[in-house]
Amino acid sequence: MRIAKLLLIAGLGLWGCAILSSCDLGSSQADVLPMLHQVSPVDSSPGKLGVNIVLNEDQNAIDGKVAIEMRFMDAAIRNPNDVQFTDRETITCNGVPLVYDVTSYTYDADILSTSNNYRCLYTSHGHTSTLAVPIQTRLAPRYVLRGPTLNIRYNPSNKKACFVQVVASDSLHVQNGLSHPDDGLYSTMDVGELRGAGKLQFTRTCKVVRPSVFHAVSVSYQASRSIDVIWKHAAR
Repeated sequence: MRIAKLLLIAGLGLWGCAILSSCDLGSSQADVLPMLHQVSPVDSSPGKLGVNIVLNEDQNAIDGKVAIEMRFMDAAIRNPNDVQFTDRETITCNGVPLVYDVTSYTYDADILSTSNNYRCLYTSHGHTSTLAVPIQTRLAPRYVLRGPTLNIRYNPSNKKACFVQVVASDSLHVQNGLSHPDDGLYSTMDVGELRGAGKLQFTRTCKVVRPSVFHAVSVSYQASRSIDVIWKHAAR
């Protein structure tokens, strides 16, 4: 688990670095500044901190949870970094305290459908600031199979910030669909070579920069939903 989290944060480091405009990246990989972990900021006020928020939502999960990770960064440091607060700072989401775990603060939230945001609060030395983490719509995909042609609809969320990809498969073949803007209507797929029991895998990916009292807030969101399918009408 520790290794997986470090690999995830390494991948997000450059994106957060660009958002903060605090890294001087050269033309070669050798010029990339090293990542700093568990930084204790001198000034932990919101305006001095960047925040990368990552949400992973498995819409097939029985527990109905979405994993939220918040990585705070000290904007005064040129290197990409993650912050561990040590001076009475706290983060809560929907009333639940977030716990520091290797590189970020984590929370398993209920997948909400009655609100547009998870309400997260950051408190530093008696001052509280709000972080509104956007909630995406449930994918709820529907499909129609006409001969070898698959037509797919689903609940859209944010066409400008999100993309959807569909993968169709059986026991022998995998058909990777193109990434498509999140508008609720996925382009048709030719699934003529698929036979018997298989799956449709839907993935929505979003990246958003949010206005905030913090130095910068970026949100990366991924939701997945799979459906069991019998490809009995896929033959030409």
